[in-house]
Amino acid sequence: MDWRSIIEDTVTLFAIVNPISGIPFFLEITKNHDSKTRHHAATTTALTGAAILLAFSFFGQVILEKVFKITLNDLKIAGGIVLLCISVISIIKNQGKNEHHGVSTAELSAVPLAFPLLVGPGSIVTSLLIFQRQPWFIAALIIAINSLLLWATLRLSAPIYKIIGDLGSKVFAKVMYILLAAIAVRFILTGIIAYFGKA
Repeated sequence: MDWRSIIEDTVTLFAIVNPISGIPFFLEITKNHDSKTRHHAATTTALTGAAILLAFSFFGQVILEKVFKITLNDLKIAGGIVLLCISVISIIKNQGKNEHHGVSTAELSAVPLAFPLLVGPGSIVTSLLIFQRQPWFIAALIIAINSLLLWATLRLSAPIYKIIGDLGSKVFAKVMYILLAAIAVRFILTGIIAYFGKA
């Protein structure tokens, strides 16, 4: 068991899920509710995100390998480009206000908070890459760990937000996306180098 690669993949998925970035929206949709409702919303978000990642990872891998004959190197290059684009866009964009009138907190916790705000295309591609690199049970464990971290972050969102504030949460999110951009570049380069190695 390669602990270094396991830790690396766990950090990579954490960087793209980026739970801190979801704190302002989570606090907004739960601001008029008691702690029990907020805890339930955090659980809904974490479980929804985990279910989406596991479903895409298990079934997506079979489809890629059996139907489209896509290799790990193909996925590294394509996934790296997607992650790089997401990172750059997320670093330079400005967040607008979210409109969510007439929608329940439970629904908002699943969509758009769990998907696509926290678990979106980048997270799905990253999970597919992890399932290609790791045994399925290790990859599932990595997703479970990140879901637990997401749940804990949202459960503690109020005190975290009081400490770091709105500016701090935005800065942390941008730093995570810069880290993700570096990881994306490495994915692309390792995929390209592997192709040249076969030539």
